[in-house]
Parts: sequence; C-alpha cells; structure tokens
Amino acid sequence: MPVNPLDQLRRWPSAMAAEVLALPETLADLRQLIADLSTLSRKLTETSQKLDVVAGLVEKADLPALSSYLSAVTGDLERTVAAVSGPLDAIRRRVPGGKRGAVDAPSTAVE
Repeated sequence: MPVNPLDQLRRWPSAMAAEVLALPETLADLRQLIADLSTLSRKLTETSQKLDVVAGLVEKADLPALSSYLSAVTGDLERTVAAVSGPLDAIRRRVPGGKRGAVDAPSTAVE
C-alpha cells in the first residue's frame, strides 16, 4: 500500500520529537557499547597472544598440552562473544532502524 506523502509530512514533527526524547538513552547505550568494544578489543588481543603460544606448542608437537590449551582458548572466545552480543543487541534495539540492517551473531556452539 503506497504511503501518502502528506501523511508522512504530518507525522514528521512527532516522529522527530520521539527521536529527540530517545537521544539521551541512545547516547548512554552507545557509550556503554564503546566501553564494551574496548573490553572486547583487549580480550581479542589476549586471545591472539594465546594463539601464538598454541602455534608454538604445535611446532613442538606437545599434543596433550595443546588439547587443553585449545579448550581454554575456545572457552575464552565463547565468553567474549556472549559478553559482547548482549550489549550489541541492546544497542540495536535502541537505535532507530537498528533491527533492519542487523546481522545475527554467529553461534558459539563447538562441534
């Protein structure tokens, strides 16, 4: 069904007012997202360093230690994804139009 441009023009002031009223909460959510992304960056750096150790273990072929280390790294990655997905979903719900372009987070299940 086509949208009448006059109806859109008539609704514009109230739509803008709603956006302005939501702005403080949206900005607070964005600030939290930035803090969470900083934490994620730190955790990813730590994980990268752990993977360097794993590569060294593979070269030495210490397979029992490698297996336990990979389990620890996998757990760290799953916790990181879980920690970031909640705040990102919250931001996505708060930001106008956030649901339309959102990409679902990948599954953290290990097979």
